[in-house]
Amino acid sequence: MSKATILVIDDEKGIRDMLGYTLQQEGYGFISAENGREGLKKALENDIDLVITDIKMPDMEGTEVLEQVKRAKPDVEVIMATGYVTIETSIESLRKGAYDYISKPFNIDEMLMTVGKALEYSRLKKTVIKDGEILGRLRELDTIKTEFLSNVSHELRTPLMSIKNSLDLLADEFNGKLSESGKTLFGVCVRNSVRMGNLVSELMEFSKMESGSFEIKKKKIALKPVVDEVLAEMIPVAGAKKISLLSEFEGGISPGEEINADPDRIKQVLINLTANAVKFTPEGGKITVDVKRLSSPSRGEAPLAGEGGLIEISVTDTGIGISPENLEKVFQKFYQVKAAQSESIKGIGLGLAIAKNIVEAHGGRIWVESGPLPIGPDLSSNGLSGSLPGTKFIFTLPI
Repeated sequence: MSKATILVIDDEKGIRDMLGYTLQQEGYGFISAENGREGLKKALENDIDLVITDIKMPDMEGTEVLEQVKRAKPDVEVIMATGYVTIETSIESLRKGAYDYISKPFNIDEMLMTVGKALEYSRLKKTVIKDGEILGRLRELDTIKTEFLSNVSHELRTPLMSIKNSLDLLADEFNGKLSESGKTLFGVCVRNSVRMGNLVSELMEFSKMESGSFEIKKKKIALKPVVDEVLAEMIPVAGAKKISLLSEFEGGISPGEEINADPDRIKQVLINLTANAVKFTPEGGKITVDVKRLSSPSRGEAPLAGEGGLIEISVTDTGIGISPENLEKVFQKFYQVKAAQSESIKGIGLGLAIAKNIVEAHGGRIWVESGPLPIGPDLSSNGLSGSLPGTKFIFTLPI
């Protein structure tokens, strides 16, 4: 990679020759001009990275060269060279954008150091400007994406509701009149309308998250009714795969103990985590929702808000597990685990991102662990043996 090109403007030939030799020895490209007007012309016509200009020149002073170079090429830094530094010229040059001064007669080492710093400053400034432009564009695209998702979600919701209501009416009208193949096809329609409804709901929740209109309405709630309701709703899908659903309350917490939280949002988190566990757990597996009180924060974290400590809720399955490199990625928006075992498991990768947002809005934390989980006798009887990787999603809430 070639070094920068430097333009030296000075009416003394000896200065130009000395700087030219020194800079070229260091690998810099070199252009020279013997007066201000010639120097300004070369600065505008050539691709240069730095200007070193004398202040006192007969036809055009260095401060005027500085001003016009900075106006035409603001990314190019200018170093002022003079043997007569005054407060007035210093202030004027800095006001017009000079990077620094070097004094005549030159100290070669100091001169090269100043040149290096000026070029590094220019490089960093260009990077910041470029990154700022990229960041601005990304924010603009993010806004467009959020608006698009919101509009699509609302547009899809109305026809989906019509489809669902129509299927409900058809179920009542043709109850007991369908052939076996008709029942199968009707069941496919119902399941897919429910699935599409869930996907649209996720998109709507995500668009609320992105737009900042995501609401948390806290009140005093007991966790056991929420957990029981979630497991009851998951029985049909878990039962189809002969997956056991269990709940445990331990660590000194009573089933009726209350916390300050949004019951609908906490239910949403548990539904997302449990549905995820059902997807990735083979037939005959087990899913356990465990609720316990913590006397100190998990994983060495600083204490969270709440005078009564923390509640830890975990959803543990005996499924295919998550590889170590994917543990931190699963909470990213639109991320989906790519594994041979999950090729037939479809989704849009928003459920866990939404769960993370809800937990953090409550002042809690969420993370995932995966590794070999022992298979007990109750699962061995279902044809499973040895151990499966398994996954455990854990989140905390202040009491």
